[in-house]
Amino acid sequence: MLSVLTATIPGREDYLEECVASVEAQTFRDFEHLVLLDEDGDGCAATFNRLADAAAGDWLFILGDDDLILPGCLGQHVEFCGNADIVYAPPLVWQAPHAGFWGAPPEIPAVALIWKDLWHQLGGYEQSWHREED
Repeated sequence: MLSVLTATIPGREDYLEECVASVEAQTFRDFEHLVLLDEDGDGCAATFNRLADAAAGDWLFILGDDDLILPGCLGQHVEFCGNADIVYAPPLVWQAPHAGFWGAPPEIPAVALIWKDLWHQLGGYEQSWHREED
């Protein structure tokens, strides 16, 4: 099982609605989708860390509230994870400079499948980076 984690803030309901719909459309079904609203302004990194602590899955799939995934996305990540600890896939990007999304590893990983044990060994996201979690 994997846990899809989405942090959001007030005012982004339209983005979140589309994000949730893209997760619900997945052909791979062995997942939970945890969404947490950061009403107190603790920051994206802290919110994702709280989501990871609550996750039941062995894998964590980090998904921004303004990101969408294609119906086969989760299944493809799981199918090709092998013995990896982190799996990135190049995203499709519109209306934004996208050079940073390509590379090894990418500068801006839009989505990533992360082994939960590794997440906790590394201490999750650095919470002093109040705005950026990547």
